[in-house]
Amino acid sequence: MDATLITNCLLVDGTGARPREGAAVLVSGNRIQRVGALQEVRRAARDAGTVEEIDATGKTVIPGLIDSHAHLNFFRPRNTLEIDGVWPAQYMGIVAMSNAQKVLAAGYTGIIGGGSQFTLDVWVKRAIRAGLFRGPRVVSASRGLSVTGGDGDWFPSWLGMQMETMVALADGPDDVRRLARKLLKEGSDALKIFPSGENSRVEEFHPQMYDCPADRDCMRAEEIEAAADEAHRWGKMVIAHARGDAAVRTCIRVGVDIILHATLITDETVDAMAKSPPLAVVPALMPNKLFVQASKAGAINRDYAEKTGYAHEFELACANMKKLHKAGIRVLPGGEYGLFQMPFHGENAKDLELFVSDLGFTPHEAICAATRDAAHAMKMERELGTLEVGKLADLVIVDGNPLEDIRVLQDLKKIEVVMKDGIIEARQGKVLPA
Repeated sequence: MDATLITNCLLVDGTGARPREGAAVLVSGNRIQRVGALQEVRRAARDAGTVEEIDATGKTVIPGLIDSHAHLNFFRPRNTLEIDGVWPAQYMGIVAMSNAQKVLAAGYTGIIGGGSQFTLDVWVKRAIRAGLFRGPRVVSASRGLSVTGGDGDWFPSWLGMQMETMVALADGPDDVRRLARKLLKEGSDALKIFPSGENSRVEEFHPQMYDCPADRDCMRAEEIEAAADEAHRWGKMVIAHARGDAAVRTCIRVGVDIILHATLITDETVDAMAKSPPLAVVPALMPNKLFVQASKAGAINRDYAEKTGYAHEFELACANMKKLHKAGIRVLPGGEYGLFQMPFHGENAKDLELFVSDLGFTPHEAICAATRDAAHAMKMERELGTLEVGKLADLVIVDGNPLEDIRVLQDLKKIEVVMKDGIIEARQGKVLPA
C-alpha cells in the first residue's frame, strides 16, 4: 500500500493538546501526511494513491511509546553472577533480540539503553536496521564506566575477575578519558557511567562482595567531568546511574544528558536541576516498589529489607519526582524490566501505571512523558514523539481508552496495531514475520 488511513479514532497526539474524538490520521510512506477531522483527512487520502483504511472506532491512537531505561540483556537473573559471569555472548545476543521484539509488540517503538554485556545494544540496533528482525528504534548505551569499588565492581580482588563484559573500571580523570574512548569506539550512542552506588548491594543478593550503598559517591567530581567532556567531544550523550545527592549535583554541573534514578536528592538539587535541566530524569522505580510490596507481604526477610533501604528510598523518590515534574523537568518512564523478579520485557507499560498511581501523573501526562518527552531524551524530538504532520509515522492503535484506564496499555491483545516508520510491525501483541 502507498498509504494508510486510520479513521474514527480517539486521537491522543502526544503534544499535550486535548484529545480529539472521531479523528483520522493519514500515513504516506514513512511520514504522517495529515492529522485531523475525518472528512478533511479523507479528502487528502484521495490524492495519496492506493490507501489501506483501518477503522479505529472505539480505539485510541497514540504515538509509539518509548522506554527510557531498557536493558535488553536482562532475563530475570537471580544474582549478579548470572548478569555477567555465566552466559556467553552468543546466547545473550539471542536474548537481546528476543526481548527487543517483545518490547516492540507491546507498543514500544523506541528504547534508550541502560547498558548491556558485550555492547549488545549496538549490535541489536544494527541488526534491526539491516532488516534481520523487527525491533524498536534504539539509542544504544555503552558498557558501563565505573571506578574501583564502585557500582559494577562486584567481585573481590582475590578472585582476579571483573565485570568486564558489562562494566569496565578506570581511576582518575586521565584513566577515565582513556576508558571512555575505548568504550565509545565500540559504536554506542551514549556513554553509561556509575557516579553512585545501589541500595540492593547486600549479601543475599551479592554473596561474593561488599555493600556499595546508593548514597555513596563512587566517582570523584573530576572523573565525572572527564567522562562527560570526552563523550561530548565525540558527539555522544552521557547517561549516569546517580542516586545520591552529591553525585546528581555534579552530573547537573558537568552537563550529563540523562540521569537515571536521582532518588535521594535534596530540595537544593531540585532547584539546581530546574535552573540547568538535563534532557531527562528516569527514576526507574519499579524495582523499589515491587521490593517494598514483597517485603510487606513477608516474602523477603525483614532484616534484609531494612538493609537495602529500598522502602525509604521509594518514599523519598516519589516525593522528589513530583517536585521535578512540577518544576518542568522531564521525568520519564522506564524501569529496568527483566531484572530479577521484575516484570518482563513486553510488560513495560506497567511503568505508566506507576507514574499515575505513585507519582501523581494523569494518564495523559504519563503518555506524553513516554512519547513526546522521551523523544527529547533520544534527541529525536523533531522526528518522533508526537503525531504531527511531517513526523515519522510511529504510532499505536489501542483497543480502549488509556486516558480512562492507563492499564489498558498492559493488555497485549488490546495493542491492535504497532506502526514504526510507516510500516505495521505488530498486531495484537505479536510481531509480524520479518
